[in-house]
This record gives sequence, C-alpha cells and structure tokens, in this order.
Amino acid sequence: MNKKSFLLKILFVSLLQILAVSCNDYKREEVLLEEHIQNEEKEELHPIDILLAACLEDTDNLTTLGMTQCNIDAYDRWEYRMDSISEVLHEVLPVHIRYLFDESQQRWKDYFEAQHSFSDALFNLSEGTMYTPIRVHYQVEVLRERVLLLEAFLKEAEMLGVEAE
Repeated sequence: MNKKSFLLKILFVSLLQILAVSCNDYKREEVLLEEHIQNEEKEELHPIDILLAACLEDTDNLTTLGMTQCNIDAYDRWEYRMDSISEVLHEVLPVHIRYLFDESQQRWKDYFEAQHSFSDALFNLSEGTMYTPIRVHYQVEVLRERVLLLEAFLKEAEMLGVEAE
C-alpha cells in the first residue's frame, strides 16, 4: 500500500468517526429537544386542555358525536373562562384602559364570528362526518388562544399593581 492510499484510508476513517460522533451528538440533541418540548407541553397544559384530552381519550367518545361533544364542552369552558377573566379585568383596569379593553374585546368578537363563519363554510364543503369535530376543534382553538392571552394580560396587570380609578 502506498503512502497516498494509506493517508486516504486514514482520512476516510477519520471522517467516518467524525460523522458518527456528529450523528450521535445530533441524535442526543434531538432527544433532549424532544424531552424539553414534552416537558414544556406538560407544564403549559391548562386545566381545560386536560379535561378535553381526558374526554377525547375516553373510549365512549371515539365517535364523531363523542368527539364533537368533548370539543363543545371545552368550548363552553373556555367561553366561561373568558367571561370570568373579562369581568375581573373590567374591575381592575382604570377607566381609560377599560375602554380600550372593551373595544379590543368587541373587535376580537367580530373577528371570532367571521372566523367561525369561514370555518363553517370551509368544512361544509366536505361530506365527511369527521369534519364536524375538526371544525368545532378549530373554533375551540381560536377561543382558547384569546383566553390564554387575557390570562397573561391579567397577570401583567396584577404584577404592575393596576387598580381601577
């Protein structure tokens, strides 16, 4: 074996080793990232999300009607939560900010109604029954995001020591 081919083999083996180490590091990082994401998801689960997940995991609800009802129940809970938080925010916010909050809520409700109409129209294009719980789930998600935002605003108001005038 000549010196050139020997060096090429050493280089090739070295590259394979580097690649193997890199792949292992990548896989390790991928596993760590996945674990981190799962832990964050567990930590961030809202009680309503937990109730919805439990309802959907119940074998009695493995029907279109069951899944739809689980999502309707979640929708009702999110809506109740939004109303509760809105009342608290309305009580603690100064008048000039309360006005802005009321205006933003009304504009959000207009958006939500338009979004609701759009998703109804979109999913009504399909004849499949499974689109019913999917459609309701999308509506739940839009409402859920608003509630989580209002919860964050309430926490911020509390941290800032906001008091009504």
